[in-house]
Amino acid sequence: MRDDFWQASAALWHEFGGVGASSVRIVAIVVSAWIAIALARRSIRALRVRVASRFDDREAVQRADTLGRVFRYLASVVITVVAAILVLAE
Repeated sequence: MRDDFWQASAALWHEFGGVGASSVRIVAIVVSAWIAIALARRSIRALRVRVASRFDDREAVQRADTLGRVFRYLASVVITVVAAILVLAE
């Protein structure tokens, strides 16, 4: 009777593709999104510093800071939405 239980469990596991595989993919998507957001924010911040260093005008530096914040926010939103769609697809 125990063998029948294990065979049925293995067949059910195989039929649904393994719950563990889906969980691993979801975790991989979330971790990848977190890393992508961190890299995008760091890259945009470095670009903003580089661009702002070329300006002598304080207002131009403030505009570069504002655009840097907007682009960091936009990158975070886009990456989060794509990750959420991928997670929902799993």
